[in-house]
Amino acid sequence: MGDLSTIGTIGKVMTAASTAVTTGSTIASSAQQRASQKAQLVLSRSQSSLAQAEQEKEREEDLSRTLARQGNWYAAKGVDQGSGSAFGIASAAQAQAEQDLGAIRSRAGLAAEGLNLTEQKNRRSRRLGSLGSLLKFGSSW
Repeated sequence: MGDLSTIGTIGKVMTAASTAVTTGSTIASSAQQRASQKAQLVLSRSQSSLAQAEQEKEREEDLSRTLARQGNWYAAKGVDQGSGSAFGIASAAQAQAEQDLGAIRSRAGLAAEGLNLTEQKNRRSRRLGSLGSLLKFGSSW
């Protein structure tokens, strides 16, 4: 009877060792997955920031071109650009550009919030996955 008890104990130890190796592999895989997800989020944020900067620069350049065309047109007509209707048109163009820049920044902020929510979801998912691995390890005993 002593031999069967020893064999049973050895079997349990081997099962526990196998479970530990599997859990270790799962943890290593989770770490790689976490690193990959983090890198993807960093890349997404960088791309979003770059896109925002490009949109802002494009809109500012559009405003500069618009004001230059208007200035040339008014100068050709002999109109004083510092007062009257020329000033109103330039102010309206500038106000529109500022509104467009605000919209660009707002969209970028919403995109960043979406990335933050994705990151939180990934963290929650990893925590639940780790808990599941520990529960499986504990139930093997």
